Amino acid sequence: MNPIFCRILPIASIILIFLYPAAGETGAPQTRRMQYSLDIQDFSWSEYDDQGFKLLEESGYLYGFSADLEDCRRFLGWRTGVSFFGGEVDYDGVTWSLTPVKTDVMYLGGQIFADIVPNYRLDGGLWLKTFMGMGAKGWLRHLDDTQTQEGVFVSGAEENWLCVYGRAGAGASYPLFNNVEFFLEAGAKIPVYTINHAHMYVFGNPSVDLKPDMRISPFADAGVRWNQVRVRFTYDPLWFNASDAVGAGSYVLQQPESKAKIYKLTAAWELLF
Repeated sequence: MNPIFCRILPIASIILIFLYPAAGETGAPQTRRMQYSLDIQDFSWSEYDDQGFKLLEESGYLYGFSADLEDCRRFLGWRTGVSFFGGEVDYDGVTWSLTPVKTDVMYLGGQIFADIVPNYRLDGGLWLKTFMGMGAKGWLRHLDDTQTQEGVFVSGAEENWLCVYGRAGAGASYPLFNNVEFFLEAGAKIPVYTINHAHMYVFGNPSVDLKPDMRISPFADAGVRWNQVRVRFTYDPLWFNASDAVGAGSYVLQQPESKAKIYKLTAAWELLF
């Protein structure tokens, strides 16, 4: 099994198995809500050399689903969730010799988070909240074999990424009617740990661990709830500095400065407990 999922799946299972029964206790007030979501992501990944020259750009659509559980009691609540995503995008870049090349890239990954949510609900219905917590995101990035325009074979590559980060921010929601509510939220992902376990599929080059420094990366979303249906739009980038160069066989490898840009449209079904 992919090493990223070996790390994410056990934690995700514990979150959902442990919390879901507690949310359904009979006779408990409806202070918790469960959301099941489907989403489509407009995704791009770019890498840059030390002079700021763009080495490659990947772009396309990824698809995902998620489950989130939130305790929305007044003053101090909490929330947690797990999501999975995947898809294939287009690669437009260069080889190590800067020869232009195109191929396809498969992404498969997951994400988890857990927040404490201090909040206050005003008499008019406006709900103000802050949040702080931890999150982790891991993904497989697999580049297909391809060839240059001259027909020279170019081998693919496989990368297993994992980044762990703190989360902090604030948000608000306001019920326009009994069954319609608008909401928005913004925050930042604060770097804790990042690793890219990479294999380039070239002779004499074993797998190598690269550790690019994640930079503080923002995120924001806004949306509307109508009865039990929520629709939201999310901006969720990830920014990384270049890693240190690492020797691997007869090669010296480095993860260049990298940027992931994600715009996500999500539709969710909400259940109250």
